[in-house]
Amino acid sequence: MTRQQNDTLPSAEAQVRRSLSRHLMAGTALIAVLVLGAGGWAVTANVAGAVIARGSIVVDSHVQKVQHVAGGVVGELLARDGDKVEAGDVLVRLDSTLTRANLAVVAREMEALSARKARLQAERDGAASIQVPPALAARLDEPNVRNIIDSEQHQFDMRRIARDGQKAQLGERIAQIEQEIEGNLAQQRANAQELTLAHTNSTGHAICGSASSSRSPATPNWSARCRSWKRFAAS
Repeated sequence: MTRQQNDTLPSAEAQVRRSLSRHLMAGTALIAVLVLGAGGWAVTANVAGAVIARGSIVVDSHVQKVQHVAGGVVGELLARDGDKVEAGDVLVRLDSTLTRANLAVVAREMEALSARKARLQAERDGAASIQVPPALAARLDEPNVRNIIDSEQHQFDMRRIARDGQKAQLGERIAQIEQEIEGNLAQQRANAQELTLAHTNSTGHAICGSASSSRSPATPNWSARCRSWKRFAAS
């Protein structure tokens, strides 16, 4: 290797190093430009689309929901946000107007059913009047209870009159049928007597006819019998 060649090697290595440095700096600058450009675009650009997802928002506290099982209208609120309560404390009172109205309707239906039960038992036992239940007997001064009892008693009387009328009609029908039976029996007896008489007549005619035409020694006896039979038939 000559001296000229030895001098050329260090200069080539220096050129390679300088080239690598220039490329490294250029790459770094390009990456910085891309990062800054993307960040600036993300800050300043208006995105026309959005990602929609379901979620729920809750407050950062221990709020508990208080709800009645059957629901209703709140009439009075006895607790406020931040109040300290214990188990068994009354927090809310519901409006009792609708509940009381429903209770009155149900109570009236029960009273009517109780009075109807008493009427049906009286009809079953054949009583002359309804035995008012003790729970209703103590409240006869109330107009509603009095109206219920009077209505059931009136229906009881009307049904009893209708049953008595049906019984009377059935009794008359039974009497008519019995009379028809007696008439049919009498007719049957008369028919039997007529049949017996007709049979006797036919037998007598046959005997007397044969006796009159016969010449046997017993003919005089049969003639006497025929004369007796004719007198009986004529009578």
